[in-house]
Amino acid sequence: QLTAFKGEAKAVKLFAKHIKIEEQVKLLQKGITHIGVGTPGRISALIEKEGLNLQALKYLIVDWNWRDQKLRRMLDIPEIKLDFMKLLESGVLAACKEDKVKIGLF
Repeated sequence: QLTAFKGEAKAVKLFAKHIKIEEQVKLLQKGITHIGVGTPGRISALIEKEGLNLQALKYLIVDWNWRDQKLRRMLDIPEIKLDFMKLLESGVLAACKEDKVKIGLF
């Protein structure tokens, strides 16, 4: 669904399920990522391992409407809420305040 929105920007899925973090770090270091879509924990880990560069990143997309079996949203789950707070503290919040990165809720 990002096709019409992203234009010439490079979007990357940053999910942990099917790819090891080391592989994603190598992939991300090869080019520039403008839009990152993933879980807060995986995005934080990629920033920590210097795979995801906040200088080029323009948008982070959080799947706000996803619900688990108990119908909880992502940020209703304590572990994910902590991951999200860690993500904001990793430099994302500062980049948002400087209007360099925007967080989108999908």
